[in-house]
Amino acid sequence: MIRVIRFSLLLLLFNTNVLAEDIANMVQKNVSLVVSLVEQNEELSVEDLQPKIDEVLVNLINFEAISRGVMGNYRKSATMEQQTAFRQNLRISLGSLFIRSFRAIGPKNIDIVEVKTSENKGRAKVQFTTSDNAMVELLFSLRKKDNIWLVVNFLVDGVNMGLAYRNVFDARMKEYGDLDLLISRWNADIDSG
Repeated sequence: MIRVIRFSLLLLLFNTNVLAEDIANMVQKNVSLVVSLVEQNEELSVEDLQPKIDEVLVNLINFEAISRGVMGNYRKSATMEQQTAFRQNLRISLGSLFIRSFRAIGPKNIDIVEVKTSENKGRAKVQFTTSDNAMVELLFSLRKKDNIWLVVNFLVDGVNMGLAYRNVFDARMKEYGDLDLLISRWNADIDSG
């Protein structure tokens, strides 16, 4: 009986280590790709670079989960077309955020400093050393769906970006009172501040 318990504990420990390794590899690979694309395409505008970044972010971010969280209770009254349109605009705004941020900080080193996992949830803490030797920390919250780890939220130096975007969404809905208008203006509103 003790052997069975020991074996089960070892198997659980091994499985947890494998999950953490999967997350670390996926995050490192995709964040490094985004940084490389930004560095190699300095001459491109944010708008021209965004589709290339989107090709990588789709392997890192669960845009559907993030857009549901940002829309909050307004999602219940949104049509499928409105949800899809908002999700697409959110993809563009997140891609632009990564491009502008990486251009501003000029990351020199990307280190996965901590990974925590359970069966279907994980967290990865990423630290960037910037061109002026400052540290910037990203904390990714991930969920596993269909055997694929994807980011469902992230914090930048402690600022919860999902919550920040949700607050902007709520404020704009109160201001506009029109979901279609909010969706059409989302990227301009996010870019302006």
